[in-house]
Amino acid sequence: MARRVTETGLLLRSETGLVLRRDDGGTWQLDAPRRAEALVGRRVRIAARRIGFDRLSVEDMTPC
Repeated sequence: MARRVTETGLLLRSETGLVLRRDDGGTWQLDAPRRAEALVGRRVRIAARRIGFDRLSVEDMTPC
């Protein structure tokens, strides 16, 4: 079972898709719904499941 993760940071677009630049440092690659594109460039809080070394499957995303 994938571990649940809650993170806050800046949502950015990269060559590989959406990424979250964490407030505490580091980044996560995101599998996120298409509607998340509207929040690129904004600070967000996400609830997700870890599905790989550096990848999260986003369940909820809200602007901060």
